[in-house]
Amino acid sequence: STQREVAARIIWEAHRRGYSRDQAIAILSTGLQESKLDPRAIGGGGAWHGIFQQDAGYAGRDDPNRNIGEFFKRLGDKGGPQSPDIWKSIFWLQQRPGDPSADLAFSRGRQDYLTEIQSQLPRSRSLYREITGI
Repeated sequence: STQREVAARIIWEAHRRGYSRDQAIAILSTGLQESKLDPRAIGGGGAWHGIFQQDAGYAGRDDPNRNIGEFFKRLGDKGGPQSPDIWKSIFWLQQRPGDPSADLAFSRGRQDYLTEIQSQLPRSRSLYREITGI
């Protein structure tokens, strides 16, 4: 899959699950930072796989569609489309999923991660516009 195809799939899934445009862009930004949207990406010395760099606890992490689906499923458990701050919910999911809240995860976690995923906003917005026309 090309970067654009993976982006289109993420955007489609975000909208199917009720995420707003800005939330979809934040999710896309996360995938860009984690793997450049490369389904074959492996990081952390082999510990993390796929688009959202998932650990072995994610079933099907090497299948791009399941990698995306599991990310959304678990993000849904962290507030999903109703999240008051999608960025902190993503932080919570990706950095400290065992903490009881996004705010606690952020206060305890490596806060630079938030800056890192937000650094992909220009490319994420551009991809979103290219794919959706809006």
